[in-house]
Amino acid sequence: IGLYLVRQMMKGERMAAELASKEASFRVLAEGSSDMVMRIGLDERIQYASPSTIRVLGWRPEQVLGRFALAGVNPEDMPRVAETVTALRRGEAEDARVTYRMRNHDKAEIWVESALRVTRDARGEISGVVAMSRDVTEQKDLEERLETLAIEDGLTGIANRRRFDERLLEEWGRAYRDHTCLGVLM
Repeated sequence: IGLYLVRQMMKGERMAAELASKEASFRVLAEGSSDMVMRIGLDERIQYASPSTIRVLGWRPEQVLGRFALAGVNPEDMPRVAETVTALRRGEAEDARVTYRMRNHDKAEIWVESALRVTRDARGEISGVVAMSRDVTEQKDLEERLETLAIEDGLTGIANRRRFDERLLEEWGRAYRDHTCLGVLM
């Protein structure tokens, strides 16, 4: 019995050492990443935040711990983000990617892209979500600029043929739905 107990103790010590090693590896990855890494519990509160939180949101990691992860999400984007989080919590998906607007420390609105992944406990039950987020405001601004260049003449700022075609289809659809006439003046 003594030999069995010694083996069990040694096995427990090895498992604890492996767990500590994995935790240290996770911290090195999370704290060295330029992306903001957060561990979020099932209660939607932030349990861990990496140092990149300062660069992305302007908050120190300890300032966001215990706060709701969805606090600061733009109200227009909230239903879509909440739906994604709910699907993950229910186990309908293991991971997801969502882009949304959020307020940072300076109350400015930034675009954030988050890759979300479900975490599980030892029994295989969902224990929360790990979110890796980055500021994509600059990319969104470039996309908007490209969209504007695609539908406006660069010299005059007047809508071009592509925009005319888009608006014509919109108005045609509206006239069809409302059973009204459509007139085009050129």
